Amino acid sequence: MKKLLYLPAVIAGLWLSSCSDDIGNYDYKDINEVSVDPNAPGSVEEGKTYELFAYLDHFNFDPQLNSTFGKTDENAYEYEWKVIPVGAIWESVDESKIVIATTRKLTDVVSLSPGTYSAFFNVKDKETGITWTTQFRLQIKSMTEEGWLVLCDNEGKTRLDLICNRNEEEEFASHDILNTYDNDAITDIGDIGRPVKLLFDRYQQSYSRAMLVTDKDTYCFDGDVFKVGEQNSLRWHFGDSNHPVRIKASMNSANAGSNNNLWVIIDDNDEIYTLNNTTQGSMFEFPITKLQGTEPFTPAPFIAANINQQAFSPGKEGQGSNPSVMYDATNRQFVEIKHGSYYPSVMDFSGDKQLFQNPTGRDMVFMAPSRHGPIYAVLRDPSTKETYFYGFMMHGNGKSNADSEGWNVQVCHGKINGPGVEDATLFAFHPLHNYIFYAVGGSIYRFNWLMPDTPATEVINISGEEISVLKFNSFRGPFPEYSNASYWQYSRNYRLVVGSNATALPQEKCGNVRFYNVPDLMQPLSLHKEHNEFGKIIDIVYKERLKK
Repeated sequence: MKKLLYLPAVIAGLWLSSCSDDIGNYDYKDINEVSVDPNAPGSVEEGKTYELFAYLDHFNFDPQLNSTFGKTDENAYEYEWKVIPVGAIWESVDESKIVIATTRKLTDVVSLSPGTYSAFFNVKDKETGITWTTQFRLQIKSMTEEGWLVLCDNEGKTRLDLICNRNEEEEFASHDILNTYDNDAITDIGDIGRPVKLLFDRYQQSYSRAMLVTDKDTYCFDGDVFKVGEQNSLRWHFGDSNHPVRIKASMNSANAGSNNNLWVIIDDNDEIYTLNNTTQGSMFEFPITKLQGTEPFTPAPFIAANINQQAFSPGKEGQGSNPSVMYDATNRQFVEIKHGSYYPSVMDFSGDKQLFQNPTGRDMVFMAPSRHGPIYAVLRDPSTKETYFYGFMMHGNGKSNADSEGWNVQVCHGKINGPGVEDATLFAFHPLHNYIFYAVGGSIYRFNWLMPDTPATEVINISGEEISVLKFNSFRGPFPEYSNASYWQYSRNYRLVVGSNATALPQEKCGNVRFYNVPDLMQPLSLHKEHNEFGKIIDIVYKERLKK
């Protein structure tokens, strides 16, 4: 512990120095020195940073004092716990909130706002008036800044639950988080409508959008605050609009270095809109659901973009190719919004590896990007119900004259062979292995596209439950070498996420979320974590932490 002398002691010291000629006329005594035992349970350690979740954790500080005079009576001391936000301007600090406790033990619930604090444990010896202090740091986290958002239906009303990682081993679930905030914009949380889906878009390390879609509107959550109401309706991105906007799909075609990052959405009227993220104050203006601006079409409710930015090479002017991919359900063909284009056009493919034709002549069932580059899709023959997989990579180069060129390369195609696949609607492609997973009822099957003649086999059976979510969550944040994310965090890209609902339980506690490890060489899957008693699960997405 460091010693702090209050003003009377300093003045006395100055007075003593003026009497230096009288050395020998005074008796000097040792003072009681106080320190915190660093090895005692619940001790507070000098210089250490403690990470805690606001409104969830309790402080667990029970410092035991060492005294050179053996003074162990708690009443011989006064105690003070102080916190000051790191980097705060003093004029902005509420001095009444600096002292958070005046007891030796600190076990209160953590009620500090999320952020980093310099913290001090002060012990004042009543006899000498000397204060001894231990300085440390507090890193206060919000349980809503990062985690698995679980959208639930509770008897027709929207409920949002959360699964948060404290560390590699410890996770906790928080239920009905919309009602933990003061949603003063609405009188009843049920007013926002029935849940439809969750969307998470990230196009910069410091900015993202988490969106809740209901049958009444789409709500854009503001940072870590999960409020819903008119103030955060998506319709404000359309300017002065009086109509709610319900969207089926959303994607940011973001490429580092590009000045043409598009936010693309498909609304429930099957219209496509774009907004340029890099133009301040830009709005969604008019639908662009026409091929080359002339031929109307109906898009399937999917949008994809290349989220592996290593496939793109910005040029000297910072340009890069950043197309968005959709599917023309009218003409059964892949389409894209090319770099610098306003309207979609039919995709073409380069290279010698031509595995499929475009138009395909089939209906889209699923499409999503993967962490390492390929965009995967599942299409079904409208007459035979045979189901096929498609995979392609998108590449691009920027040029110094602000032009950009892009090209698309086919990587895989074939028929999915397995029980019940003709009726399956839930699919998931492993980011690394050549595995396709699909769900039928309470069963999950795995198909290896490198072994096309071998039918898919059941790898998970959840008896008495209906599977509603099946996915690999492709994180859109930076690769580990460019971030402080440890490997255990990054490895979540490769776990199969399964949401299911127990048919025999009431809706308020029928939902289950499971994470499975997926080994290579067609080895059996293993359960990593399981969480229960959610509402009826509609959707699951991961809300990534922003770089701060």
